[in-house]
Amino acid sequence: MKRAAEQLAGYPFENASTHTSATNLVYLQTLIMMALESDNHGPATMRGQAGPSRSEWLGRAAGVASQLEINVVKHRDSLLTGGDPDSEDRLGRRVWWVLFILDRWHASSTADLLKLPENSVVLLPDDLSLLGESTYHLARLSFIIGHLAAILTTTKTPETNVMAPSNPASALLGLTIAGEIDRFRESVEQTWGALSLVHLCYHHCHLLIKRLNPNTEPTELIGHAFKVATFLNQYSTPITPLNHHFAALSAMTLCELVEVEKTKEEAIKGIGQISEALGTRRGFAGNEESMGWDSAIRELIIATKSKLQSTGGAEAELLGGLRGLADAAIKEGAGADNAKYDPTFLTRYGYLTALGQGTYKGR
Repeated sequence: MKRAAEQLAGYPFENASTHTSATNLVYLQTLIMMALESDNHGPATMRGQAGPSRSEWLGRAAGVASQLEINVVKHRDSLLTGGDPDSEDRLGRRVWWVLFILDRWHASSTADLLKLPENSVVLLPDDLSLLGESTYHLARLSFIIGHLAAILTTTKTPETNVMAPSNPASALLGLTIAGEIDRFRESVEQTWGALSLVHLCYHHCHLLIKRLNPNTEPTELIGHAFKVATFLNQYSTPITPLNHHFAALSAMTLCELVEVEKTKEEAIKGIGQISEALGTRRGFAGNEESMGWDSAIRELIIATKSKLQSTGGAEAELLGGLRGLADAAIKEGAGADNAKYDPTFLTRYGYLTALGQGTYKGR
């Protein structure tokens, strides 16, 4: 990764006459690949221990993409009627949508600023054939995720938190965002069976929406968190650069819900689903020895199971045969007091930031 980063750093200083539109596009694709590679190292890159972070690579890619203007449709007819399915125009537009999707998911998981503005691109009917049905609907959903990311950046201080219970705008914002995801569901629900990735993304997004609302009850979270865990433990679930997002938010939520009596039983089953998926590498990009996000999620689950075992009872029977680990606090300052349960905790810093920096486990 270091050698690749050094070579990429030299590209802008090369003779401009050697930079064609094709080589510039390859340069942009490589920056995106470096963002994905950085993410494979998990929490280490967020702590500055494995080279440039995903945020840095996405920022550079966004700058190059804007400079190349690959989001601008110069010849709309050629999107469908052109002979080469991998022409520069078509390939460039697909690259832009990949970057757009990754940018939205990054921002929503880290409470970071968006790299690409909301009005940078318009999803056209022609994009359905260009991207394929699954990616097309993922792009649609990523607009909603971008709106969530914009809200997340306000939740870091009481003065700016638009979702604070005392803010009169919180109820209206919550209703608006919930309406967006419901309209999305209505438009694709009939194709759920054929679009498992879109179905999974929907439940992840809905879970994040509910976590934004300070008035959300634990019973409103369990259904979506359990659904995500179940999907991840299915052989049909594809491995994508987004799967650790699904697993992280679902696992962190389920580990909280274990401490709530009404949701404890289903939360334990959901944790078991994710644990099994990690053990068999179903739907995850890492492996047993990985120090990436798989490892961080695995440690959280083991700590939670260990805590349950130490309490004895039915939970220990359901989770028998598990390895022990040192105690880990599931919620900062919350302990076992359900009255202090805060459904918005993970959204204050973003779920991956909280997990990657150790904030979530009280370290």
